[in-house]
Amino acid sequence: MKEYLDFWRRYTDFKGKTTRRGFWAAIVTWAAIDFVLLMTLSIVAMFALKLTSEEAVRFGRTASFVYGAASILPLLAITVRRLRDAGYGPKSFLWLLLPVIGQIAFFARLCTNSKK
Repeated sequence: MKEYLDFWRRYTDFKGKTTRRGFWAAIVTWAAIDFVLLMTLSIVAMFALKLTSEEAVRFGRTASFVYGAASILPLLAITVRRLRDAGYGPKSFLWLLLPVIGQIAFFARLCTNSKK
């Protein structure tokens, strides 16, 4: 949970470093909260607000979108810090421009060990 709180506290820190464990703990927690938010709000909307299932899912997706939009800067910051900790610069984001191979290469860079 400490890593997730750091994720939000250090949302403007693009100069520091983040360990592999800290990065993945924050990302997995973020994804789990997003999923639970989507599911919980969809179910609550369906029963409490008497919405149809399609409307309830749309309600949950909207909440998930708002959470995701609010998380863009922290996600970008923690990814830059992780790349720096692994010994790569922010230019590594250019790998994402290549369709499949680039995404695999980018993911591999996020999984590399920290450099001393």
